[in-house]
Amino acid sequence: MNGNVLDATLAKFDNLVSWMRNEGIHKLFIYDWNLCEWSGLEGKFSCLINDAPVIFRETWENSRDPFNSATLGVLKRKFPLHGDWGWIWLDSLKLDVNRNGWNCLVSVWIQTDEESLGSGVGEQACREFITTEGYIRWIGSEKSWEAKVEANTRVEYGALVYDPNAIGFY
Repeated sequence: MNGNVLDATLAKFDNLVSWMRNEGIHKLFIYDWNLCEWSGLEGKFSCLINDAPVIFRETWENSRDPFNSATLGVLKRKFPLHGDWGWIWLDSLKLDVNRNGWNCLVSVWIQTDEESLGSGVGEQACREFITTEGYIRWIGSEKSWEAKVEANTRVEYGALVYDPNAIGFY
């Protein structure tokens, strides 16, 4: 569980699950920022999120800030040397409902790029680019959310950097 940041989402998901059960819907998938699919007793449907049932859109929109905030907390603990995370955004939400409860997978994309001065002096200096990117997967059920980090860090050593204010690369 990630403290109080995600506690409020459990109640919202419980409301969504209750509505889905009443409507005979057992699967919901929201992805690519605005695509929505759901299936149930009446078949399978897909549309843009703005054309989906209002409760789907509201759940998606109200999930952004809590999951992004909780993700930032995980990142600060997992990667304490990174100062600024350039990209953190809610990427997808997959919810399965059955008679015993519900399970959800929320994916948040993360990426940060940092550069540091590498070896060399002045114009001969090369920079090192450090990129960390991947996902924080939030696995949820009626009682809690658990974060799973799926991210990789790569370092590009000795990269030449083009500076438009200088002449050429440095």
